[in-house]
Amino acid sequence: MVEEEAVAVPTEIIEEPEVEKPARPGRKATAKAGRVSQTAQRTQAAAPPVEPAPEIPVAVAASSLQETAPPAPEPAEALQPETKQSVFGLIKSKGQEAQQKVSQLVKSKQQELQLKVSGLIQTRQYDSALEVANDCAKNNPAMPECQLMLGQVHGKLNHPRESTQHYEKFLALAPPDHPRRAEVVELLGKTRTPGTE
Repeated sequence: MVEEEAVAVPTEIIEEPEVEKPARPGRKATAKAGRVSQTAQRTQAAAPPVEPAPEIPVAVAASSLQETAPPAPEPAEALQPETKQSVFGLIKSKGQEAQQKVSQLVKSKQQELQLKVSGLIQTRQYDSALEVANDCAKNNPAMPECQLMLGQVHGKLNHPRESTQHYEKFLALAPPDHPRRAEVVELLGKTRTPGTE
């Protein structure tokens, strides 16, 4: 005679069965996965299937989208006068300290341009170096370093007349104590031939 097994049936209705994360593959994980799936099967068999509610599409008016769109960024030209005004305001308000900061910023910009041109010359990208040096001279006509860079680039391009012109402009703009002044004077002395002055 066969004995019947007693099975406990839950009296509460479970709305959603718990979904367990899949275990990492391995020896023990496969054995556990089999037991977990049998337990999950029993739970699912006892609980009625739950269907998720369908999502209702939402219509959005075009006017509401336009109101939430971020404003267009201002062009770079519009910001430059504000930047200049803030620098001048800083100079007026802070006096000597502000002048030192502005001077440091100008020097760092000069050094950045000089390093860029120097790197382009070292990698023999003379056209790019000439472009950067020309931009520097155009944007900063009173900066002697721009003329110095133009003289160097034209020298590398074997343009002695242009190189000499830019070196002479450098000497006209540079203060008497400029660290590169003596070097340029010596260079111009070598490039000039007697009787051409």
